[in-house]
Formats: sequence, structure tokens, C-alpha cells
Amino acid sequence: MAARGVPIAACALLAVSCADIPTKPLALVHAAGSVTDRDGAPVAGARLGFVAQDRRASGVQPGFATTDSTGSFTVDLFESRYLVHVIAPDYSGLPRDRSFEVRVGPRHARVDYRYQGYWVRARVLDPTGAEYPDARVSAFTAMLDEFYAARFDSADLTLLLPAGTYEVYAGPRQSGTGLPGTWLHGVPVGSDTTWAIKLAGDPLTGAVTGPLGAPIAGALLSADGPVFCSVYTDATGAYRMYLPPGVYGLALRDSPGMSGIDPPDLPFLSVDGPASYDISVSGVVWTATVHLSTTGDPVPDAVVFSPRVGAYSTHPADTTDAAGVVRFLVQPGRAYTIRVPAVPGLIQERWWSPVIAGADSTFDLLVDPAGTPARGRPIP
Repeated sequence: MAARGVPIAACALLAVSCADIPTKPLALVHAAGSVTDRDGAPVAGARLGFVAQDRRASGVQPGFATTDSTGSFTVDLFESRYLVHVIAPDYSGLPRDRSFEVRVGPRHARVDYRYQGYWVRARVLDPTGAEYPDARVSAFTAMLDEFYAARFDSADLTLLLPAGTYEVYAGPRQSGTGLPGTWLHGVPVGSDTTWAIKLAGDPLTGAVTGPLGAPIAGALLSADGPVFCSVYTDATGAYRMYLPPGVYGLALRDSPGMSGIDPPDLPFLSVDGPASYDISVSGVVWTATVHLSTTGDPVPDAVVFSPRVGAYSTHPADTTDAAGVVRFLVQPGRAYTIRVPAVPGLIQERWWSPVIAGADSTFDLLVDPAGTPARGRPIP
């Protein structure tokens, strides 16, 4: 007997409607597209990430693609609405990260993105007023301590910027040029334009010499103050850098010319106009020979490190010669860790710490052959 007021046929229909209804599979779409600049020129090397937004595709892994030399890309995606992130190539002058939404399906398999904004072309001048093409330019839409809301970098001095006001940095592409970087604040952009940016400063000149007055070539000298600047010494040990007025902390940094040298701490220098400052590098000389502990044979071509304990800016290192000899110039009264890294198939790592720099010294570093446990010991 049927329940009151509910026909049997209706119950049967109700039972069917309550059952699980199969979900239609998502279509796999072979999507293609391109990335171009404002004027339609292809952008090669742009990276794209596709994040599905529809609930049915919530478990779908993001898709990724990179544009080729023609600015084109292809990617296989399941049918869905996507949030697409476009990452510009480094130092392209284009916005670093842009995003947009697009629906991808069998009838909508094309995804194109075109950058918008105003072209800004920069002319960078050195302190003498000459054109300096080997520079880079960056623009920031906001700057709060170390946070940048949006950043644009260019190595060919061309930027594509949306309308707005920017913090602008210009400086040499490479360190060691002797040229300072410079900041411009509150720079408006509302049309295609050209910036002329001068890397201003007065010359600071001098020479870096070692014990007995020998010039140190290839030493990297930095000055950190109102701006940061660095320069390599030439073959005669001479240097020239340009600094705006201010107080600077000078430092000799790890560089090819400073192999095996822990430089002295340098004083702060007040700069207000052209100046000259010579640097004499002196200290305690360590002469060490690396031997195998089992045979006494010298170990040539072994790298030896001698970082100062508690210092993170100086890491003297050098390589033993054919007789297994290596030399270091270290600072008196300082503590060091001497480390000989392992050479696969030849020696195990060995270290000694702390070693206090007293007078000039000669000593042996005994290292164990490969296959024996690594251990440290005091300098004899």
C-alpha cells in the first residue's frame, strides 16, 4: 500500500534524483598565446603561471609556460577560469609581475597578453658628463624600508611604466667601476619621456700597497655612506672612485688581488670635494706547508682558507704551490680558523681553530689521506 498522498511512481522518481549524478569530465585544452610589449613587439623569456579558479578545477595543478623568441607559448590546461601571472624577464624594463583572468575552454583556447604603459628612456652620464651606457636603471612605485610594491629593472636603459610617481635608481651594472649609484625621488610619469641621470661625485684617488710598498693589483675597495661605490685597483695598485659629499666607511673586500690577505680595518673618511687616500696593507705573515700526515709528502694545489673568527667580510684563501707552500697576511692579535678542505681521493678535510696571529710564523699543516676520519688539531 502506498504512503498517503505519495504515489509509488513518485517515490521511484525521487529515489533516482537523490542518487549521485556523474560529473562531466573537464576538457583538456591545448592553449596557445603570446606576450607582447605596448607596441606589439614580442617578449621572449616571459614566464606564465595559470592557477585554476573554478571549484570543479580546484584540485588541478597550475600550468606553466615560457615564451619563445617570437613571444609565443603553448600550454595544456583543463577547461576553467584562470588567474594568469606574467613574470617579465630580468632587466627587461617591463613590470616584473602582472596578472589577469581569462577563461580557457574548447572554444577559447587563445591567451594573449599585451603590456601597457609609457616608454621611459634613460641617458646615464658619468661624473665627467660623458654618456655611460654600461648602467642599469630601476624604478619603484613605492619604497618602505626593504619592501618594494612594484619594481622595474632595465639593463638597456628603457622602461615601460604605468602612469604614476616613482623612486628611481641608476648605477653601474657591475661592481668595481668606481662610479656611484644615485637615487631620484618623486619622479612623475604620464607620457613617453627621456630621463637624463648623472652619477655625481668628486674623485677620491690613491694607491693600495702591501708589505715593503709593493702595489696590490686587483684589490676591491668599497666606500659605504650616502651612496655605495667600489673600485678595483689597476696594475700599479692605483684606484679612482667618485663620491658625493659625506662620511664613508672604507673596506678592502675579497677579490682576486687580495688572495691570502686579511686586510686591516680601515677608518671612516669624510669626503667633501676631491681627495686622496693611500692604503698600506700590513700584518703578520704566515708561511705554511701542507703535508700528508702519513708520508710527509707536500700537497700541491690544495686550497687553504684562513677566515678571521667572528668576522663575516674577510675570508682569506689561497692555493699551495708545487712545494705545498701557502702564505697568508693576517692581522696581529686576531684569531683565525685555518681549514684545508677535502680533495676527493687525496686528502680528508682538516681544520685548526683558534689560531692567534702573533709574530711572523712558519709551520706545517698535516692532513690525513682520503679514507681516514676528519679531525682538527692545534697548530704545533
